[in-house]
Amino acid sequence: MISGSLGPLGRCILIKLNFSDWAVEMVSMKHACRDFYFSSRMLRILVVTLALSPAYVIAAQCPTEVRVGFPDFPVSPLLNGTTALEEIPGDLVVWTRNALAGGDCKPIVSIRRLPLNRLVAELRAKTVDVVPGVGPALLSTLPLAFPMRGTALDSSLIIVRDRLWIYVRDDDNDIRWDGTRLNVQNPRIGISAGIMSTKIAADKQGWIIDVAKNPESNLTKLSSHRIDAIVESELWLQRYLNTTPSVRANIRKLEPPLVTVERYAPTTIDFYRKYPEYTQQFWHSMRQQSEKGK
Repeated sequence: MISGSLGPLGRCILIKLNFSDWAVEMVSMKHACRDFYFSSRMLRILVVTLALSPAYVIAAQCPTEVRVGFPDFPVSPLLNGTTALEEIPGDLVVWTRNALAGGDCKPIVSIRRLPLNRLVAELRAKTVDVVPGVGPALLSTLPLAFPMRGTALDSSLIIVRDRLWIYVRDDDNDIRWDGTRLNVQNPRIGISAGIMSTKIAADKQGWIIDVAKNPESNLTKLSSHRIDAIVESELWLQRYLNTTPSVRANIRKLEPPLVTVERYAPTTIDFYRKYPEYTQQFWHSMRQQSEKGK
């Protein structure tokens, strides 16, 4: 006889395997087998039902937290403040918050202001998920997920268009720029650390590059004659000059712009692979937010 101490599953299995005891055990065990079959079948139905329910599907596609990184210098009105968020943080922060929580997903959003080199390091370490306002030049050193259309960047999802300009001291009338080259041999050009678009543009020109920790330090080097010119983002420097007349009086911009930069809201590759639909929704929402802010 088969031991009655076995659970329903064990008894059912043994009934099917022990043909010599089949007739004897069938009467006493059939109810246990039936109960087990019923309960296991209901469990499978429950699991499948939960897996296919909208709430379960949404939860599976939603991140619980999104970690956002911004540089630690102001780019008013897109970014206000430096190491901490201001009471009025800036348009880019508002767009990002709205876009990350605008759909069915409601993740916890943490935002940090970091030096550019530190921001790049944390993206590489996967401790930051999203970097709004970054151009594709960063792809040369760090793989990120940008919105794509086929094999090309999806320009319909640009959130900000920027231009890089060459700035010189206002009293320096010797340096001229014709749109293709400077008239100075081996000029020393200041750029800010971590802004890959300026580094790539300067490298293409074959200029000697001097790296400052941020745009303000770059301006200080220029005013003290340690470099010949600087290359900076119009988004940051022009707005800064407009709000600081004392600095603006000593700086001159060379026409035309060095290059145009299209900025997106990329994520890390890992984040995109985990949450592709959420990321696509975020990119489209960021575009909508930026259009409203114009």
